Amino acid sequence: MNAYEIPLTPSQNQTVSVVLLNITYSLTLQWRNAVQTWFLDIADDSGNPLIQGLALVTGSDLLRQHQHLGIGGGLFVVCDTGTDAPTFDNLGSSSHLIFATP
Repeated sequence: MNAYEIPLTPSQNQTVSVVLLNITYSLTLQWRNAVQTWFLDIADDSGNPLIQGLALVTGSDLLRQHQHLGIGGGLFVVCDTGTDAPTFDNLGSSSHLIFATP
């Protein structure tokens, strides 16, 4: 398995451009205070939405239900402290967004 950590900056909403398997995607991460959860939107390099409102949770492949898009790997949230959910302050430091291919 090959794994790539998507570089994120803790404590801020952000949009990052990443290349996954030679395709550029735009990832927008937003913290929603009301539910204390990070959410992810994925768009192609032209800004066309592919996935919107994906909650960042640990313990499962976030892209599993979206295999029809052909992204070609899995997206996982991994926390240094175990299975805790990522917080506003730790996503990008002790909580990591990982893209993995078989």
